[in-house]
Amino acid sequence: MRPFSRVISIGGVCQVAWQIERHFGFRTTSPFDWLVTPLAAIDKILADDGAEFGRDVVVSGDTAVCRHYGVAYHHEFPRDDARRPIVSDQTLTACRQKLRHKYEKFCSALSDQRPTLFIRMLGHLKSGALSERDPDPVTTEDLNTLAASLERRFPRLPFAIAYVYQREFTRNRYDKAALDPRIHSFLLPYQPQDDWQGDATNWAKLFRRFSFAVTRDASAAEAESLIG
Repeated sequence: MRPFSRVISIGGVCQVAWQIERHFGFRTTSPFDWLVTPLAAIDKILADDGAEFGRDVVVSGDTAVCRHYGVAYHHEFPRDDARRPIVSDQTLTACRQKLRHKYEKFCSALSDQRPTLFIRMLGHLKSGALSERDPDPVTTEDLNTLAASLERRFPRLPFAIAYVYQREFTRNRYDKAALDPRIHSFLLPYQPQDDWQGDATNWAKLFRRFSFAVTRDASAAEAESLIG
């Protein structure tokens, strides 16, 4: 495959988008950038083109959770004085419009068939937080389903997936020999002092495993304007 012309986050936490921006110098367009996205949610979102974004939302602790996809909307809703998300008809509409627009830009960008590296960090994320270890392991089927979902939605797109995991939070039970050859796994070291942004030095080691020819384009400029 030619050098990757695009690097895009497919979740599951904000650290991916932050480290892509830090390394390349600009944001990219992805609806998964600033959501906490369980692995299974990606297939659902690609299957219905994000039609259920911001429709059926409940407040769970200090975040808003989509009951259809299971994603956590950590940054999509304003908060009250107690830091609880404010979910109303108005804020639901704003969430839905923003994420639908980001999804449409995501699909439009990927239609140009430039070689793309998707980066996925962590596994099922059922708790919606990094403070707990996933109860279920990531399996061969889970990762191959991710690749198949992307191929089904973008059938002419040359791509690879960097699956990034941390032993402290992710359990793996996959057979590397049986994985889709487009999937590359990477163990990201974790230190207790790490914050949500992660360690740029460790991320740089990941990026060095791939060849890139990435330039800033109009979609990156628009992505920056959509961060809220």
